[in-house]
Amino acid sequence: MVLEIQGNRELVLKQYNQSIDDVRQCIDIVLEWMKKQPQIPIDSYDENVLNRIIESHLILNKFSIEKTKSKIDLYYACRNYFPEFFDNWDPSTPEIELSLKTCMYLTLPKVTPDLYRISIVRVFDSNDKNFFVIPYYKTILMSIQIRYLCDFTIGENIIFDLRNTTFGYFKQFTLPVMKKAFVILMKAYSARVGSLHFVFAPSTFNAFLNIMKSIMLPKLQERVFVHKDLASLHKHFPTEYLPQEYGGTEPSVEELQEKWIEEFKKHRSYLMNEVKMRTNESKRMKKLNDDTFFGSMHGSFKKLNVVHTLPQL
Repeated sequence: MVLEIQGNRELVLKQYNQSIDDVRQCIDIVLEWMKKQPQIPIDSYDENVLNRIIESHLILNKFSIEKTKSKIDLYYACRNYFPEFFDNWDPSTPEIELSLKTCMYLTLPKVTPDLYRISIVRVFDSNDKNFFVIPYYKTILMSIQIRYLCDFTIGENIIFDLRNTTFGYFKQFTLPVMKKAFVILMKAYSARVGSLHFVFAPSTFNAFLNIMKSIMLPKLQERVFVHKDLASLHKHFPTEYLPQEYGGTEPSVEELQEKWIEEFKKHRSYLMNEVKMRTNESKRMKKLNDDTFFGSMHGSFKKLNVVHTLPQL
């Protein structure tokens, strides 16, 4: 495994004053609730996999049972409502293989002292004709899905390395696409972002950053940092956590890329099976609507005339 995970679970549980028995009780409560939700798929699950998915949501929602229930429902529902992000999660397809070689979300081996992961978005190919934004987001979700099986952290710090990006990359990140991706990650996958860091930004970046900030909560906007050099980045992340290309002592990004590609291949069956687990909306008692997913964002995007309306399922 790429990630160093030894002892992380104990540290995370200590952070939230939870024991192993407490976690088991929380999982059982959520599991019993899931069994009573006719729309949620549960019968064909491997017990260990399902327990890990529930525990991941519990941790990322600070062991709030009600928030965890809500997020798990959306976790399965979003695969129906935003199918372009979830159809065909086979890592061996040309689409995914090309995406992994062009631009990749690389989660680094070590967790920080405050139990956050560091992930780097790295562009490997400056030819933007090889980049497609939906497969890119698919690979991020697939990476998170793999980590659900074994990783224990309380959040994510993300570094965007923009040195090989061009306008052709940026223009694919349209508001509707970013809005849906943001909702999937934050509301359905319970992502907790500690901070966003940008290095080697081109002159065209400011306009793109303003678009990104338009869909962020104010709290997250305050955690966005654009670094003029690596010395500035090192004020946030000691070099012992970073790859060689960023003045660190960890393996190179190329080595990490190859290791993560192997993880995708190794978990091919799991990824392809897990993504098929979706709600049966015909059995849902109370139908979902735009506000369920988008909340206050829905009104903001109406004003921009790019609102996404949920399909009728």
